[in-house]
Amino acid sequence: MSFTCFEVSAIVESKPLLNFSSGALNAPLFITSDSNYTSSDSIEEKEFIHTLINFKYSLKQPIIVNFKREKFEYIGDIPELKLYSYGKNKFEVLRELNEELTELFEKLLSMDDSKLGKYPKIWKSILKEYISNED
Repeated sequence: MSFTCFEVSAIVESKPLLNFSSGALNAPLFITSDSNYTSSDSIEEKEFIHTLINFKYSLKQPIIVNFKREKFEYIGDIPELKLYSYGKNKFEVLRELNEELTELFEKLLSMDDSKLGKYPKIWKSILKEYISNED
């Protein structure tokens, strides 16, 4: 299950609401990690997404996902895109983020910048730095 946080502070469950005067998102798989143990109950780590699930696109550079492990779940977040997800394991979280990243990228590319709000414009620019179209 994932949540997408919008600039109007609303939280939407599962698939992002594609209201682009606010925002939404999708993400990739991991290969490497960097752990920072902060307590016995909470672990902070970084995972690097190197590949998107949708092979129509490729990454120009890895996307960092910050992870925090709580007692019974993992929480993954891509702060620069204001996107996060949680699940039973890292793979579940990364898969959901991967799907949401791709959907957001496709939706933002299909829209004229004049129709986008402040954050979606920023996210579109960031995603263009990370993702290239393989067509």
